[in-house]
Amino acid sequence: MQSKGVYKISNMFRQVLHKVTERKTSRKELVRLAMEVNDLAEHQASGLVDRHIYSLKKQDAVTAIGPRNNRSYIFSDELLDNLQASIKGDDYDLTSELRSLEEELLLTRYELQAYSEMLEKLPKQKQKIAWLHKNASEKIYQLNGKIRAVCQLVMM
Repeated sequence: MQSKGVYKISNMFRQVLHKVTERKTSRKELVRLAMEVNDLAEHQASGLVDRHIYSLKKQDAVTAIGPRNNRSYIFSDELLDNLQASIKGDDYDLTSELRSLEEELLLTRYELQAYSEMLEKLPKQKQKIAWLHKNASEKIYQLNGKIRAVCQLVMM
């Protein structure tokens, strides 16, 4: 179990959770909020939500309920209190943000590699795979820029 008040959440997902109004929220609503708040495509928002929900489940900060096609999540009071405290206090942790960005960058690099491998195996899906590959490449550039900015702030 994670120690009190310490959760591995990227800034993008933290912004989504700040928009959550109920303790119980559907996956569909989380994906919609991620698309809206972070200006992401649906598949990107879905990946963001799935990665963080998985991580929060491992930290016992969220519980899934309902069938797979109608999943909802109940967030722990501790997680929601921690988010409220981070809004009120200016205790933004740059090192944890950097760590989250680096993890997301690594995952996106693996995604890019997988698209390259799929392109060889599925030449008929070339157009779709090329589009996904391009989006993943752009995301890598964005993440590298964010990492660079956070690194510069940490060094100050």
